[in-house]
Amino acid sequence: MLNMQFGLLARQRHHERIEHALGPRPERYGPLSPRPRQRSFAPWSRIAHRVRLPALLIPRGERVTGRPIVRTTLFRLALLMIVGLLLSAAPNAAFARAQKTALSGDQKAATSFANATFQSVGKWTVITNAQLTGSFAFSGEGVTLAGTLTRVVNVKLDAAKNGILWGTVSYVDASTGLTCTGFNRGTLSNDYFRGQIVASCSDGSLLQGRLQDTVLTYDAGNLIAVESHFTGILINPSE
Repeated sequence: MLNMQFGLLARQRHHERIEHALGPRPERYGPLSPRPRQRSFAPWSRIAHRVRLPALLIPRGERVTGRPIVRTTLFRLALLMIVGLLLSAAPNAAFARAQKTALSGDQKAATSFANATFQSVGKWTVITNAQLTGSFAFSGEGVTLAGTLTRVVNVKLDAAKNGILWGTVSYVDASTGLTCTGFNRGTLSNDYFRGQIVASCSDGSLLQGRLQDTVLTYDAGNLIAVESHFTGILINPSE
């Protein structure tokens, strides 16, 4: 009996020595056993998921750490701004290299208030959709434009006939059919207009300059005709 106990004890110690040499057994988990929670040492990954930035702004390799997100986004925004500036600068660069011809001349137009509306707003009288139709003749070195003009204007005047004017303008050259359409706006002093005209032409050129009234004709206190002087340039973009 004693020998049997010594034999069991020796066998038990033998197994203990073997387990000590092999190291601890891997821990096994059953389907219902709770597994120990593994702590994540990547706090930036949690921040990236919490922010929920669009996947297109976060490259695949950066969605785990999230650290280069701000740098990448700023880079892409800067790239979009550069592309936009290049696209917007293209037509301006063409006009910068364009041929510019100084033009000057006169125009005369009759006024029509048939489709105009009048409103009183405080001290102001507001007139909308007044029409002026007539003729023009502008010339410069190697360039002559002459034909018909149409202006549709809006006016805001006080009792002294001072205020502002804005509207559209259209010039049609009688010999070539060239059409230039754009806007005119400026100030009124005692009913005399002084302002700017910018009109894009059908051949790709640009007409711009200053227009100043020189003669106003009235009938029974009503404005019936306007004569104006134009000074400006015609810009032909380079091919």
